[in-house]
Amino acid sequence: LRQLDPGARTLLIALGVARTRISLDEAHALAGADAVRDLTRRFLVDSSRDQVMVHDLIRDAAVRSAARRELAAGHRVLAELYQGRGEARVDGADVVEVVHHLTRAGDLDDAWEAAQRGYGAVSAAGLHHLLLDDLRQLAGSLTSARREIGLLVVRILVRRGAIAEAADMLSTLPEGDGEAAVRWLLLAGEIAHRRGRLGEAEGHFRRAQAQATTRPQQMHAGFELADVSTLRGFTSGARTVLASITSEHALSSPREVGRLGWSLAMS
Repeated sequence: LRQLDPGARTLLIALGVARTRISLDEAHALAGADAVRDLTRRFLVDSSRDQVMVHDLIRDAAVRSAARRELAAGHRVLAELYQGRGEARVDGADVVEVVHHLTRAGDLDDAWEAAQRGYGAVSAAGLHHLLLDDLRQLAGSLTSARREIGLLVVRILVRRGAIAEAADMLSTLPEGDGEAAVRWLLLAGEIAHRRGRLGEAEGHFRRAQAQATTRPQQMHAGFELADVSTLRGFTSGARTVLASITSEHALSSPREVGRLGWSLAMS
């Protein structure tokens, strides 16, 4: 392995740490056709198919013998590959890989930026849970962004139904102020709701509604408050909240109309 040219060695390490299959064209783009031919000639990879394949024994040896900077370089070229895939259309699975490889490369600020920018695509694909391990590592390393990362981790845990873990994580994060405080209150309310603590949930949602300054947060808090009020038996109060939502905000999407219909049906 030490006899390989730098480009071929970086490619082999990248293939070793890759979590998805890499096509022959992508391998050529990463290191050039000469590097792929060199690895094939030495029987280190199989490039006779559409994907470049590496035997597990070769993979383990390449990764185990690599220096830290070589591993970082391998992760970095993979992150660039997945970022390039998303130039035409952002794919949630590619975003997950970008965040993972940037984190492993030590490019933590870039990893967090990629997670923020691409979370919508990840969530829409139902892959948000695949970010958890890397987000936890980022939260432990990026002190300045720990609270924001932590809130995203809590949000994912709530979506997974891991309520106890979400509550533990949220308890370590300060409530703060402004828009971030509203996100904290919404998560705290949802956790309390899931635990059956409806009075506590209503208090969180009411505070979130009072502090919200953006349309999405105002509507989110309002709908949640109405639902909890209904479950507590205060249906007239729930309908008052829903009426205030429709008077202040024009429902602009089928999702919003459906959300209103759900809350009205409950009340």
